[in-house]
Amino acid sequence: MLECIMHEGFVILRLRLLLLIISKKMNFLTLLGLVAAFFTTASSLPQLIKSLKTKKTKDLSMPMLVMICLGVLLWLIYGILIRNLPIIVANSTSLVFFSTILFLKIKYN
Repeated sequence: MLECIMHEGFVILRLRLLLLIISKKMNFLTLLGLVAAFFTTASSLPQLIKSLKTKKTKDLSMPMLVMICLGVLLWLIYGILIRNLPIIVANSTSLVFFSTILFLKIKYN
């Protein structure tokens, strides 16, 4: 259903997701939240890809990475508790991305 493909640093949401949303008559606010979630989550991909390719994370702030991971984790818990799909999707994906960047920061420094 929700399929993402990573191809040369870009995340492409398949048309099937849009069709799923339309077919289930998802309300406008949920659709707006999913689109916002896509863009805010995808914004961390360039840094993740650059860190993986260059193996350099010197200029990344450790406190910032720790705080963003904790904040995203709390948003994810909140989203689960209120059963809000855009919050759950965005923050579960962001947690994976930012945790990976944090891991790379620890590994390469």
